Amino acid sequence: MKEPEFTGAPDEAGYGEVDSWTWNVLHSKGDRGRFLVKMIREMDVDTRKDLHDCLLNISDHTRMIQQIGAAAKTHDTRDAENAELDPNIAETMLFCARIAMTWLTLDAKYFLSADSMGAAPWAEFYNNDKQTSSFVLQFMHFLKMKDKRTFTGPKQGPLDAPIELSDSGDEVPRRTPHKKRKRKVKESQTAKQSRNAALARHEQFTQLMESQDFNSSQAVAAVARDASKSEIAINPMMKGDPDKDEIFIHPRIAKRIKPHQLEGVQFMWFELTTSKEDDDTNTQGCLLAHTMGLGKTMQTVALLVALMEAAESDNPRIYEQLPSRLRVGGEGRQLRTMILCPPTLLQNWNKEILQWAPKNFTNVFVVEASSKAADQLRDLEDWHRFGGILCLGYSMFRQFVVRKGNQYGNVADRLDTILLQGPDIVVADEAHNLRNLKSKLTQAAHSINTETRIALTGTPMSNDVQEIYSLVSWVAPDYLGDQTWFKANFAEPIEQGTYEESTRYERRRSMKKLAVLQHDIKPKVNRASIEALRGSLKPKVEFVITVPLTEIQDTLYKRYVQAVLGDEDNAKASQVRIFSWLAVLGLLTNHPTAFRQKLLTPALPKKSNKKKLNAREGSPTPSDDGSHATVAVDVSNATELDGGITYGDEDVFTLGFTEQMVKDIIADVDASVDPTRSAKTSLVLDILRHSEECGDKVLVFSSSIPTLNYFSDLFASSGIRHGRIDGSTKIPDRIQLIEQFHKNSFDVFLISTRAGGVGLNIQGANRVIIMDFGFNPAWEEQAIGRVYRLGQEKPVFVYRFLAGGTYETNMWNKQLFKTSLTQRVVDKKNPRRNARRNTREFLHVPETVKQEDVAQWIGKDPDVLDKILARHGPTETGKIDTLIRNISTTETLQEEVPEELDDEEKKEVAAEIAEGAARPRGRKAIAMAQQAAMLAAGSGLPPASTQGPRAHGQSHYRPTGQGVSAAVTTNGRQPPASTAPLQAHPQGGLPNFASTYQTPTYQYGGYQQGYGNHGSSHGHPR
Repeated sequence: MKEPEFTGAPDEAGYGEVDSWTWNVLHSKGDRGRFLVKMIREMDVDTRKDLHDCLLNISDHTRMIQQIGAAAKTHDTRDAENAELDPNIAETMLFCARIAMTWLTLDAKYFLSADSMGAAPWAEFYNNDKQTSSFVLQFMHFLKMKDKRTFTGPKQGPLDAPIELSDSGDEVPRRTPHKKRKRKVKESQTAKQSRNAALARHEQFTQLMESQDFNSSQAVAAVARDASKSEIAINPMMKGDPDKDEIFIHPRIAKRIKPHQLEGVQFMWFELTTSKEDDDTNTQGCLLAHTMGLGKTMQTVALLVALMEAAESDNPRIYEQLPSRLRVGGEGRQLRTMILCPPTLLQNWNKEILQWAPKNFTNVFVVEASSKAADQLRDLEDWHRFGGILCLGYSMFRQFVVRKGNQYGNVADRLDTILLQGPDIVVADEAHNLRNLKSKLTQAAHSINTETRIALTGTPMSNDVQEIYSLVSWVAPDYLGDQTWFKANFAEPIEQGTYEESTRYERRRSMKKLAVLQHDIKPKVNRASIEALRGSLKPKVEFVITVPLTEIQDTLYKRYVQAVLGDEDNAKASQVRIFSWLAVLGLLTNHPTAFRQKLLTPALPKKSNKKKLNAREGSPTPSDDGSHATVAVDVSNATELDGGITYGDEDVFTLGFTEQMVKDIIADVDASVDPTRSAKTSLVLDILRHSEECGDKVLVFSSSIPTLNYFSDLFASSGIRHGRIDGSTKIPDRIQLIEQFHKNSFDVFLISTRAGGVGLNIQGANRVIIMDFGFNPAWEEQAIGRVYRLGQEKPVFVYRFLAGGTYETNMWNKQLFKTSLTQRVVDKKNPRRNARRNTREFLHVPETVKQEDVAQWIGKDPDVLDKILARHGPTETGKIDTLIRNISTTETLQEEVPEELDDEEKKEVAAEIAEGAARPRGRKAIAMAQQAAMLAAGSGLPPASTQGPRAHGQSHYRPTGQGVSAAVTTNGRQPPASTAPLQAHPQGGLPNFASTYQTPTYQYGGYQQGYGNHGSSHGHPR
């Protein structure tokens, strides 16, 4: 082993010298500076950058000391709801506190593992501000050099040997605005084998579906002609096989199924059951990515009925078609299927199961958060004993599995046995909730033992290419290889070629990588767009209407921006802070009164504010779980701005505003609901009036509660009958409101984009107004999907408002980019490139909005938009104003361009596909192979610096901590299988959790947040 080197100051050491240092030697020398350098060196580049950016954005040195001290106190008290700790940076601060404890004690165990965190002398740290200040100054000094070779140089050791990225045959651009990767990341052997097996199955399935005998449209048409012959095989490939029988879709479903649904059901059956004759362990799950309104729930019920009947069959020609792990007929129970979904969809699943297969599933258990813990625990035990279907919300699943401290004490192991080891099949509805690989919810879902997994989502990708990786990796672990390899080989080059100003090289490379990725994922993803209902649904037109600010809006906008930009402390504001500022500004673009209401909302004491977080379910707050609709919060002033966080629920005084600043901004502005103060609200009233004239109903979506409050007041004063659904509306009340809407009790529905954008069927409306939007286009698409779905009998018109010259223009640009990515990767389309790079400067004074020709759109919407254009179009005789400056349609923006690969590029794609079928992907397989070679050569284990998470192929090195169930680990360790049934507390409610329960977590040692009250509504074996 190389002898440690110590030359000069710690920050002057080369990477080879740093790698020679050992923790024990540094401890014996008492060298805190080198301890910090060593820790920063051991972090991966993303972790270093996260720490650097977070700490740099805390411009107030005193606040930084306070926050790290609060994090240390959190570790000491294990109080995840420490009100002193800013939730926006809590994860980073908790990790910083661990680094600080290592620095203080010169004991590396606090950095390398969180198992000993409880025994650390935390009080010595957070009670000594001088000591904390000393750590902060020294740590920031070294962290500012994060890009220095001291930290970025190649690791010494066989597992980290540098591999150059460039290939001799690649076209290398002379100039590119993007950073080039210096390392080539390889693919794992497991991924290669899994993918090749799936590709072979898909080829067989495609050939079958294309054959004349098994055409889905013909099968559905045959049943439509003669309902008495409602036999449609879920396994048509077995027709004519002397050793296999056909298995038929439930007749109640077969009579109603549509061609795209039949293909989806047959696809899922084929992928879950087909395997090599000598090995039925190589099947995995699949992703049903049918857009909103195409009947994914019904398709899943049809599949589950067929699987259950086959599993319980006494006929070997039927049950032998299932993998051995699904043959439970001899165990005296039904298949155990666990359906995970947003809590708002639990009763919808129960309703659909009863509608489509009322006599087939005798055991259906719906565990909700509204009943006693004793009922929850009984239902879990009964499901595990008798089998059947367990419907469980994401938040409850996470709470049961990702336990907080000793929350479930003596029944923790039993919960793991039931929920992680128990399911034979697991279904994840609205599976995009699992797209964040770092979230505890996603990691918990990955720890479920079965690989018979079905993901359902209409939006498999909404932000970046990595999301499709996340979902495919859940249904088929290792299928797409290592995350780092995928990012380098697919995500980055595809995204770089999607901008309007992308170079020719970037565009062509993006197209080639897209072709390879589409080929790789097609066996695992069955996609159907709304075009599957062409001929069944009337057309849909989505207008993007650009409006100017009114005079009062323009004045307030300038005052607000100048107040923000005029404060020197805001010059280096964090992204989170900027988003919160924009959320408040978004209220102004809707109407000045909503903006005024927000600014005048008084600051609440921290403790009072904290209690309100659990008051009711509403819009999501920054959380680590990815389950955006399940965290209980107060949403009275919230705005849902981006894809995963609700911003703006803070009072403005926590965003750097003073009372005097607020007074200066809203001087001379009263609380009038006058709609003419905003072009958006003026047009809303026009749309409602003309819609009523033609007998159409309207949904009005907004992501901000103050905007909904304003409209409630405006409609009340205008005599407009309306209903409202937001995060505070209980599930039974939502159902009742929708029924009243369909019975014509009112014609206008105010709906929170998040709270009402999922799980509601409101085909009684055919016009949709989108008042505002965020960075994630999926939320608005989900909202529109409430109307444009099976059962809609009218043409659908969507009106998206955009305040021109404001930050909304740049935000819309981000949406265009993400939508374009989704269409290219998932829908295999080639939309025109409309998005531009470098449009991140959101805070600026409003710009003048040019008047464009809008007359070209006359005739697209005769009953409503044509009449509005007659009043609010370009200045002509008889028109009162120019509120509409521009109109475009999503159809125009998503217009495809004739851009195809040439013959040479097609050869390159074919070569890469062939090469991918024979090579390993990712560092995991490489590391395992190299380690095995070393052991075989008698060289022993690799150096300590290459062990741990890096040896397991993780792309981020983040020492483990507390807060995640023992079942949720990175090394695949399974929890002990306790056989003791769950025991409720004698007086009801939660069990008596007296025993100590300490478990590791994934990153930064973050703590689990509270989830409010819980309980269950349940069913019993019928």
